[in-house]
Amino acid sequence: TDCGVTGLHDRQFREKLIKQFGTDTIVPEQFYGFNDLKTNVREQVQKITSHPWIPDHVIVEGFIIDVGSGKILKVD
Repeated sequence: TDCGVTGLHDRQFREKLIKQFGTDTIVPEQFYGFNDLKTNVREQVQKITSHPWIPDHVIVEGFIIDVGSGKILKVD
């Protein structure tokens, strides 16, 4: 929770950078903002488990830590 890229939209962020600093960023090319934390965790787990370097027997799970309470929530 309380992730800095939640709700971040690349184009709008780049426009803000240009306005504030007079230039855009070169690296990273994309900031990968997202709106839904659980959906993003699921997508990241899927990316990892589908990568050819990750053997099928490796278990990959996703979690969210609540910054305020310190509780950890497993994302199914």
